[in-house]
Amino acid sequence: MKSRNWISPDMAALLFSPIIILAVSLLMGLAVPIITWFRHPTGVAWLWTLGIATGTSILGTILLFLAKLPQYRAGIFLRFGSQHLPPRQQRLYRLSFWLIVPSVVVLLALLSASQRFQ
Repeated sequence: MKSRNWISPDMAALLFSPIIILAVSLLMGLAVPIITWFRHPTGVAWLWTLGIATGTSILGTILLFLAKLPQYRAGIFLRFGSQHLPPRQQRLYRLSFWLIVPSVVVLLALLSASQRFQ
């Protein structure tokens, strides 16, 4: 017997396709100005973005150090992953990578956009 909350795949496609189209449209609406800025950067905005991305990567690096501090105190200096950390440090470890990875991507994009200022 099927549960009362079951929706057939064709009905789900009909119900959720407008929501998916709206979500994609909103994401593209946010992405187009960013792409335009990367194609035609201004000096002040480039410097602000550089400062924010650098600060975010430094903050992520500090959080990563704090997450790994119990291991450093135990004499373990090279271990990857967060499974062996306490739960609080696991959250810091994940948060640090959520800060470091996008900031490095932005810094690489800024490096490619810096060619326009020469």
